[in-house]
Amino acid sequence: MISGKEKLQRWHYDAWFAILTAALDGKAHQVKFGYHPNLMKPTVSRYNATSPDILSWVDPYNAGKPYPEQIKPCGFLYLLHPSTFASHPDAMADPLVTKGRARRDQFPIAPFDTDLDKAIAGAFDRISGEPIDVSRLQTYQEALLGYPFRSEPKFLNGQGYDTGRTERCHVHACAVQFIGKEADRWEEEHIIGNRLGETAIAYGVDPLVSARIYDALRTAMAAVGKTKVAAATGIARATLNKIERGEAATTTVPLGRVHRALERLMADRSAKERGRFRQRATLIEVVRREGGIRAAARKLGIDASNLRRKIM
Repeated sequence: MISGKEKLQRWHYDAWFAILTAALDGKAHQVKFGYHPNLMKPTVSRYNATSPDILSWVDPYNAGKPYPEQIKPCGFLYLLHPSTFASHPDAMADPLVTKGRARRDQFPIAPFDTDLDKAIAGAFDRISGEPIDVSRLQTYQEALLGYPFRSEPKFLNGQGYDTGRTERCHVHACAVQFIGKEADRWEEEHIIGNRLGETAIAYGVDPLVSARIYDALRTAMAAVGKTKVAAATGIARATLNKIERGEAATTTVPLGRVHRALERLMADRSAKERGRFRQRATLIEVVRREGGIRAAARKLGIDASNLRRKIM
C-alpha cells in the first residue's frame, strides 16, 4: 500500500515550498516558480485527433504530405497554450496585472514527435496555420502562477484571494441537477475552447453568490420599485416578493443575467439622479442671479410654484 508521503513527487514539494516561502515573506502574489530550468519550457499536453473537428486542425500540416507522414485519425497531437505575458510582460512580476486572463487569439498545436523540442519548434496556429514562435507559448512557470489562487468551494474563506483559516461548510440540498462528465465531453470543451459553452458542465451556483444577488435585488427593489426590477431581470413578481421577505426562492433566470440587468438598472437610475442634480443646480443659480423665485420663473417661462418644487 502506497502512503501519501510516498506519492509526493519532488516537484510537488518544491512548488509548495515556493508558495509557502512567498507567503511567509509577505509576497503571496509573487511566487517564484522559475526555480528549475524545465519550468521555463512551454507547457505541453498530448491529445488524440478523436473527431473530424480536431483532425481538421492539421489540414494545413497534412496538405501535400504522403499519407504515411500525415497526422491520421486518432493520431497524437501536442496541445500548447498562448502566453498571457507575451502581451503583458509586467504580469510576470505580479499575476494580478492580467487577473488570470489568458489570450485566446491564438490556438497553438504541434505534430507529435518523440523529440519534444523538435515538436515545439514546429508549433502552428490551428486556425490560421501560421507558425508560432516559441517565445509566445505559455511556460510551466506561467501555468503555475495561478495555482496558489485556485478557489476551494468546499470550504468557507476559500475563494481565490482569501487569506487565513478555511472553515467547513454545512451542506443543504436545495436542488437536483444532473451532470455527466462523459456525455458533456468536458475535456474536448476545454481543449477546443471554441464551442461557446455548448458542452460545458454546470455544477450549480455558489450559495454565497446567490445571497449577494438576492441582497442586490432587495436593494434595487427599495430604490426603483418591484415592477422595474421584474421587467429588467425577468424574475416573476411572486419570486421577488419572497426575496423581499427574506424567504427561500428559486428562479430559472441565470444569475449572471440578473446581475447584468441590475447593473444596468442601477446605472440608469444613477444617471437620472445626476441629471436631476445638475438641473436643480442650474435652476438655483438662475434664482440667485434673478434675485428670487418669481423673477426666475418669469425668466424661464414656467410657473413659480413648479419652479419651487424643482429646487426644494
